[in-house]
Amino acid sequence: MKFEKLTGQALARLRPFFEENPYRLCDLTVGGVFLWRHVYRTEFAVEDGNLYTRLYDQRGRVHYNLPLGADPAAGISRLVAEAARPLRFCTIPMEALSLFPQTAAATPHRELFDYLYDAEAFVFLRGKKYAGQRNHVNRFVRTYGEGQVEPITEENAAEVRAFFATLPPPEGESAEAEREVVAELLDTPDFYGMTGGALRADGRIVGFSFGERVGDTLFVHVEKADRACPGAYQTLASRFAAYAGGDARFINREDDAGDEGLRTAKLALHPACLLEKYTVELP
Repeated sequence: MKFEKLTGQALARLRPFFEENPYRLCDLTVGGVFLWRHVYRTEFAVEDGNLYTRLYDQRGRVHYNLPLGADPAAGISRLVAEAARPLRFCTIPMEALSLFPQTAAATPHRELFDYLYDAEAFVFLRGKKYAGQRNHVNRFVRTYGEGQVEPITEENAAEVRAFFATLPPPEGESAEAEREVVAELLDTPDFYGMTGGALRADGRIVGFSFGERVGDTLFVHVEKADRACPGAYQTLASRFAAYAGGDARFINREDDAGDEGLRTAKLALHPACLLEKYTVELP
């Protein structure tokens, strides 16, 4: 099987595989694969009606994603027969574990579990359990007004980019990589086909998000706000979900990367469930 480097030019060819993907994991979307392709040196191949993608970790080891397309089980079987050992798969959804040989070792990774929310509950924040989140949004509204999300276009992308440059520098290797990912996204004229939304307060941008709709799920890949602006993050989250989600049933806000503060914040929004992810290895 011949793999080639993943570039933006391949998006039009590969998009149908992501649109037909039945799993709700962020790692199996356009945003999840294309935005991080430089960080993980992602490569791809299309054969037998399947899309195969593989990436490299910091130690240079190869990891394969779940094949997407006509027959993922056949794709796994082909990799098992042809790929070098040890054979590693990453971010495999729990529902797909049955596709692997019984000799495979599957390990869950809590820090990578996706947070999946009921869209209606997330947008309207009704009920006692959302009182804390409503208080943050209400504070924002009292101070700055309703805070409508406006579309990010080529016309205001420079303003969003300037706001992004004012945010505190990230900490850690993964945070710096995320900053590079967001910078590239803002420099891409069509944002890889994703929907962008910016939140204003007193006429200035105080937050922005990018996401994509796949099936019944809105995937929020980027969410940045000014922490000095009270309620900006909570208002951006709910307003963007309403703006970009349409009639989506669920909202995937990705994982917490093991960050305790981020985990607390995401759990406080009462996810409908956590989507488990596994590494699978065959010796």
